[in-house]
Amino acid sequence: MPRPRKPARLDWEAERTENGKTRPGTWVVTDGRYRKRTGCGAEDRAGAEEALAAYLTELHSKERKAPKRKAMAEDVMCADVLATYAERKTDASPNPIIRPVKRTDEFLSLIDRLLDFFGEMTLDDVDTTTCHAFIRHRGTHAGARKDLEIFQAAINMAIADGKLREVVKVSLPGKGKAREGWMKREEVAALIRYCRNHQRTWRPPRGPNKGQLIKIDVWPYRHLIPWIMTAVYTASRSGRIWTAAFEETPGRPWIDLETGTYHRMWRNEVETKKRAEDITIPDRLLHYLRRYQRGPLVDGVRQPRSNLVEWKGKAANPRLALIKVLNAVLGPKHGIVLHSFRHTSITWLVMTGKVSLQEIGQYASMTELMIRKVYGHHHPSRDAAVNRAFSTHGAGKNTRLVPPRPRGFAGETPIKERENA
Repeated sequence: MPRPRKPARLDWEAERTENGKTRPGTWVVTDGRYRKRTGCGAEDRAGAEEALAAYLTELHSKERKAPKRKAMAEDVMCADVLATYAERKTDASPNPIIRPVKRTDEFLSLIDRLLDFFGEMTLDDVDTTTCHAFIRHRGTHAGARKDLEIFQAAINMAIADGKLREVVKVSLPGKGKAREGWMKREEVAALIRYCRNHQRTWRPPRGPNKGQLIKIDVWPYRHLIPWIMTAVYTASRSGRIWTAAFEETPGRPWIDLETGTYHRMWRNEVETKKRAEDITIPDRLLHYLRRYQRGPLVDGVRQPRSNLVEWKGKAANPRLALIKVLNAVLGPKHGIVLHSFRHTSITWLVMTGKVSLQEIGQYASMTELMIRKVYGHHHPSRDAAVNRAFSTHGAGKNTRLVPPRPRGFAGETPIKERENA
């Protein structure tokens, strides 16, 4: 009776000499006749275990059968669909199949949440019951809707790739009301003043000022001022602002200070539903950006800036710092997020009543219908015609509350008919 085959394992290969050369001892991955030196010494057992795990993973991927074409939903695992979608959306190659996501860590966390819940199910298990269970598991309707929309996109991609013959619909929770938070001019001015004047403080542990709160020559929020100014004056999205440069740079929006043009999309960028057309920078903002780009004086020499939002010489995402500023100026329950600055810009333009909704839509890269739906109630002429109709006593003059009676009508029957009877 043949001996049973041993599973893949780690064996220790002692030091040996071949052809006058000494080969140090190392751990070896052994699987039947297959042997592979790991290069890990006796003290590096953890590294050898990683090599064994990598070998087993590669072996499993080779042995796993390729998915069937046009398979039924019961034969397709949710984990496979999500894994393929995640791989394509995080593809960093020059020519990806589909547009990759920008915030990879956040996207992969979303995929992990879906895998934790749906990972062991097939697509045939995806129905209203399981989707509602996920909504309860997720805790919030808004977060669950975003996750399930990604799940639906992954399923749609599997159908487009020919891996699935059935249409699988993910049940989504109701869409929440759009955020309409916006700020007054005084509030924006207060944010800018705080960013300009706030200094970092510390308490020296020793010396004459020991334990005293003193200010140092560090201004941690001044780099937020150009972001706030650009967001309010251009109604641009946050990512289009803080990644912008002052010279044309591949893969980044840029600002041409000579022509006063804000190129919110870089050359040859693939367009998406979130449009970002080029715009002309308003004069007041343009004058400020020209002064800002010249940079500070260092030993009597100007140090020009290359990034619109710059911290220690590099483009910086303002999100965390801006949250601290908002809490300090507006209080902890302000309800303002980064996207609220875009709302603020559009709301101000609508409230002037001097710019058509079509022009505002073109400037903000939105449709006129969306401007009217979300911001139309801020327009000063809203319901103006109705107001005039009621205020001038014109409404109701030429109408009757009951239909006119026929001539000679008295009661239920005309007079002549009653007399003849």
